[in-house]
Amino acid sequence: MIVLGRIVAPFGIQGWLKIHPFGDDALSWRSMPHWWVSTDPDAPAESWSQRKLVGCRAHGKGLVAALEGVDDRNAAEAAEGWYIGAPREALPKPAADEYYWG
Repeated sequence: MIVLGRIVAPFGIQGWLKIHPFGDDALSWRSMPHWWVSTDPDAPAESWSQRKLVGCRAHGKGLVAALEGVDDRNAAEAAEGWYIGAPREALPKPAADEYYWG
């Protein structure tokens, strides 16, 4: 599992999440229909929970996103601290001079 970022705070009252990305091109994550979340960045891949991406946009130096099952501020507060990840094969292909670290 490649760890892409971390949920740092709720955003608004409708369950959106503020995300701190660990890479340079976080908006490319929008091409992935599902994201994976875990409280432990070192957890084995089968321990990560797959969530459907409902929405995603740039916000300041990071992102805000909506994930299926996180429908209100209370759920977003419970998700604070979760890590966002994806299996290597689910990620967009990196450019010739780039690579995924993990």
